[in-house]
Amino acid sequence: MYSKRTRTSLTNIISPKQLLTFKQLRIYYDEIGYQFNDNTFNQLNFCLESGEFNYLAYLLSDQNSLVFNVGKFLGDDVVELKELSTYSNQSLIKTAFDIIEKIESYNINVTTIESPKRHEKKSFDSVSMREAVVNAIVHSDYSYENTPTFRVFDSHIDIISVGGLPEGIEKEEFLNGYMSPKNPQLMKIFRDLGLVEHMGTGILRILSKYEKDIFIFSQNFIKVSFPLINSNQRIIEKKKIYII
Repeated sequence: MYSKRTRTSLTNIISPKQLLTFKQLRIYYDEIGYQFNDNTFNQLNFCLESGEFNYLAYLLSDQNSLVFNVGKFLGDDVVELKELSTYSNQSLIKTAFDIIEKIESYNINVTTIESPKRHEKKSFDSVSMREAVVNAIVHSDYSYENTPTFRVFDSHIDIISVGGLPEGIEKEEFLNGYMSPKNPQLMKIFRDLGLVEHMGTGILRILSKYEKDIFIFSQNFIKVSFPLINSNQRIIEKKKIYII
């Protein structure tokens, strides 16, 4: 297990580009009062023993050319694409913020009836969605340059990360918040910048609002399917019934 993780570690894979800059990453670190210096690349584990940049550095550089898509579809299948937002050629940190902002733009106010009153409620829980987006980005397997998938449908939003469960973690352990990050160095940087915690509470936050069956596991993928509250649905969400 350790041998496999070592081979696929982002810090042990050479960057496909070596002329890297980190202007965007510097901005985010400046905001928390951390100043880049001559030792920063070593502190962030951006270099191989040979001195070349590794894949972790590539993902967080301004030259990261991996493509991340957020697709909005008509109806509840992938037959007809209504809108496609693409994020590339930028730091993975900026991509994470951009995707969170884009998906949140679909979080509309919906009038719900919770007897005996009518209430305004969002289509989905923003905190849970943010956790799921960040988890997909941080824990995906980038060794084959695959990226997570984000799909918005009329009745649900699917977030699909690549790589299946972390090594050594079973489904129930994952759902109970036990942590074994696939990309610990990447997770550390996301934690530095306030995008993720190291305590494994992200999954528990999601499950405080949604049922466990929103998670679907396979050998190579993890899908989180968030039901949306909209004008066509009756949603049972943690002991409350919303009827439009």
